[in-house]
Amino acid sequence: VDDCVAGTIAAIDYAAPGEVYNLSGTESYSINEVLALIESITGKTLDVRYEEARAGDQRETRGVITKAQNDLGYAPQWTLEEGLRAEWEWIQGLPKEFSHRP
Repeated sequence: VDDCVAGTIAAIDYAAPGEVYNLSGTESYSINEVLALIESITGKTLDVRYEEARAGDQRETRGVITKAQNDLGYAPQWTLEEGLRAEWEWIQGLPKEFSHRP
């Protein structure tokens, strides 16, 4: 989220009206890699159920941020793992009634 906020502020300051930018990281992860990261970070085993792929399902995604880098000076500072860890720490600090934790 911090990277996207920084990119959005840069767009307010530097982007021409009507321009569109991709604000993301540059690494590519499969859904299985993300699920493994979540399990590692939370220490919990996820109840993953695999189903047949449907038309349009993506196996991997990666953002192309060249335009944001060139026009806005956008440079992501967080890795996916760092972001997920920060999110988990934030969730752990929520009052129980807001976190949906048992």
